[in-house]
Amino acid sequence: MRNAVMFFTLILLAPSPALAGAPLGGAPCPADGARYLIDGGEGFELRLEKAKEPMAWSDLDVFVSSPTHKLRFSLTASNGYSFNYAVLEEPATPVAADGEDNRPSYHLFPFDAHMAPASLPQGKDAAPAYIFMPDLGSHFWYGSEPREFVPIAMWKLQPCS
Repeated sequence: MRNAVMFFTLILLAPSPALAGAPLGGAPCPADGARYLIDGGEGFELRLEKAKEPMAWSDLDVFVSSPTHKLRFSLTASNGYSFNYAVLEEPATPVAADGEDNRPSYHLFPFDAHMAPASLPQGKDAAPAYIFMPDLGSHFWYGSEPREFVPIAMWKLQPCS
């Protein structure tokens, strides 16, 4: 009997796959309009919104705002051994004299509520529970004035509005 009670307790406590894109205790949020905050990053916010010009990898853009800046990134992935990237679109970076694309790009890793890697989201998909952009802080520290500190931490999905 004790084993049966433990089995049913584990079943009841197991996280639901339906909540993969949901903040704790909430219904799944669509990726389009999802809002994220980061621990230790007062005044910073990350949002996913429909792109004006959707890309093949995702129809969403990433907006990161700080107390003094607002950045827009498009989402893409590399071919072969694939990595996801957020490519800086605004503010615009001048094109190099040789025509080379010099836009900064930053790794972007979406995760579900169980901390399993997820695909780049589409607007209609459930929002990832977490987004990790480990090198984004370098843009705010070295790439703009005034310098701002963004912790290397997970961006956490906030309740749907």
